[in-house]
Amino acid sequence: MKNVIYKLVAVAALLVGAPSAFAQNLAVPAQSGVINGAGQTFTINFTPGADSGGFDFVLNAAPAANLTITAATGTIPNGTTVCTVTASSVTCFSNANAPTTDLGAGTISVTYNGGATAGPINLNFASSNFFSQAGPAEPGTTTNGVLTLNSGPTAPTVGPLAALTLPAGPINLTATGSVPVSVASAGVATASLALACSIPPTGASAFAVTSGGTRTINAPATVGPATPIGVSCVRGAADVTATLTCTQTATPGPNPASLTAAITCLAGTTAPNPGSVPAAPGPVALIGAPGATATGSVSFTNVGGTLAYTVTGCTPSAGYTTATTFPVNVAIGGTGSVGVSCTAPTAAGTSGPTGTLACTTSAAGFNPTFNLTCSSQVASIPTLGMAGKALMVLMMLGFGLVGFQLYRRSA
Repeated sequence: MKNVIYKLVAVAALLVGAPSAFAQNLAVPAQSGVINGAGQTFTINFTPGADSGGFDFVLNAAPAANLTITAATGTIPNGTTVCTVTASSVTCFSNANAPTTDLGAGTISVTYNGGATAGPINLNFASSNFFSQAGPAEPGTTTNGVLTLNSGPTAPTVGPLAALTLPAGPINLTATGSVPVSVASAGVATASLALACSIPPTGASAFAVTSGGTRTINAPATVGPATPIGVSCVRGAADVTATLTCTQTATPGPNPASLTAAITCLAGTTAPNPGSVPAAPGPVALIGAPGATATGSVSFTNVGGTLAYTVTGCTPSAGYTTATTFPVNVAIGGTGSVGVSCTAPTAAGTSGPTGTLACTTSAAGFNPTFNLTCSSQVASIPTLGMAGKALMVLMMLGFGLVGFQLYRRSA
């Protein structure tokens, strides 16, 4: 009986020139959200008229780039409502469940993710239609609205990660390095950004994240360099490249894309092949004129090695000195010399106190010590050259002839 009265009043209103007095209405009230917030909602209100059998509409959001619509659900009493969405629009239709029952007042809830820019978003009806219970179209009204995005909790952002080549070195040993991390924007409290970084082992190279791979950056964060991500690998026989991946979880969302960086582990080098002439412990003989400086040297070698090494220092014992400047580089296949000296004894052919030359090198396990001797030369007796020897022969022949003549006279 009540519906009949409403319909009679509606007819009377039409007769006296007020066609919209009991018309259906779709309206978007003024609403607000926050930037960068996920899962927020705005509503569209439906008010029935005297005879509300159904409606449909298309609602557009502008600027479209500042929000992303993800879903829409209608709660309209006495009816069935179906909605579809795009990133910036909502399309819905609703029909009464029975031809004698009007739709009731209700709402359509639209779920969206806020964009990054604070400000108004216009929610405007692009089209709308209203129907009576019998099916024909009837008058209805729409009211556009505004959704205002305000600054809210916004997660910090992190800049891109740069590729890294870990330092070269001996094979089968661990190389370490770090990937810089820089905070690009501070964000707005109380949001946060969580990083979870990993790198596959990639065979024998055994890549690993050693530090800084799991962290939470709270807003507002300090813009600029942050704690780097430590990485390592075990050098193998060939260069190997793996991908460091850091997933990003923003609270509130949406989550940014994962950050990646190529990490290269260079092929390892084999160790140097250190040696010396003479081989340790020597001895190393220093010989000089009586009372003068006697000198000698040690030659360091690297035959067959694939890495250079250095003689970092050599310390002589008391009575011996070295004027060599350290470090001495011993290249692959090359040599490096360390000189040592002493003062020879004043007596010819004698030796002074023995000593040692203790050396250290960068080659693992090669720190030789050499025994030293310091001797003076033996006094030399001049020798005859070829001309002297010829003269000596002539003198001997002369003495022989003289002796022969004396013998003949005596005979």
